[in-house]
Amino acid sequence: MKEDLNNMRTLILSDEETFFKLLEKFYQQLKSKEEVEEFLSEQETMKLLNITSKSTLFRYRSTGLGFYQIGKRVILYKKSEVIEFIEQHKVSGF
Repeated sequence: MKEDLNNMRTLILSDEETFFKLLEKFYQQLKSKEEVEEFLSEQETMKLLNITSKSTLFRYRSTGLGFYQIGKRVILYKKSEVIEFIEQHKVSGF
């Protein structure tokens, strides 16, 4: 184990530029995996908004909550947009 660490340390110090390029590439791969947008159903969206009424959800849609409609019955919401909607309605304290 100690020998492996010494070998890695030697490799990093001997070719620092390559090490940082590899590290950047690894970071970009992790970042791209995180950027996959998550879509929510109406029920999941209502849970995130802490509401139980579909009429409240429809009211939120008419006041700026974006949604995606696939056919007549499938309605989806981007999780990031729901969170953004919540943050837009933040009320500052006194």
